[in-house]
Amino acid sequence: MIFAALILLLLFSAAVFSGCTTVDKAKVNHDITLKNVHKYWSPAMSSIPGLDITPVYPSPQSDSGSGNVSSDDSVSQYNAGDITYHWNATGKFGEYVMLLSWDSGVTGKVEDLGNDTRTRPNETVWFSCRDYDPLVAPESYVIHLTAESDGKILSERDVVILRKAMFYYLEDTYYGYNTRVVDTDKIARQ
Repeated sequence: MIFAALILLLLFSAAVFSGCTTVDKAKVNHDITLKNVHKYWSPAMSSIPGLDITPVYPSPQSDSGSGNVSSDDSVSQYNAGDITYHWNATGKFGEYVMLLSWDSGVTGKVEDLGNDTRTRPNETVWFSCRDYDPLVAPESYVIHLTAESDGKILSERDVVILRKAMFYYLEDTYYGYNTRVVDTDKIARQ
C-alpha cells in the first residue's frame, strides 16, 4: 500500500514538474554564452535601437575537455577568429523579429539584418520587433543561434526574448543565468 502510494506520488511529481521546465539539454550544446549591456529595452526608448546581444563561444584553449565541442578533430581544431554566428528567428513569432546592426559611434547608422543573418565574433546584434502593438505583441520570441566554423556547427542554442508589458528582456538576464537552453517546440505550443 505504501509502495503504491509512493509510486503515485512520484508519477504525479514527474507530471507536474515536467511541464515547468523549458530546458532540453539533450537537444543542443549550450556553451554559447550571451552578453548584453542593456538589461532591458522598450520601443519608447530613443537612445538605443533595441536589446543588445553579443554571443561568446569559448576558444579551443578554454575548452577544458567539457565535451561540448564535437569529438571530430576537424571541428575541435577551429580558430576562434573564424567563427560565424548564424541567427535565425524561428517559430510562430519569427516574423516579428528584426535583428539590427548599429554603428553607435560616428555615423549612428542602424541597418536591418532581417530575421536570418550571420555575424562575426564580437559583433553585437540588436533585437527589435516589427509592428509593435502592445495589445497583440507576443510575450516571447525565439532566435536560434549557432556557432559555426568551416561549415560545421560547433554549438547551438536558443536565444529567448521575453516581453513584460512594454519592456523586452533577454531571458538569460531576466531569470539571472546565462546558459539556458529552451525547447522551442514547447514555446510554440503555448
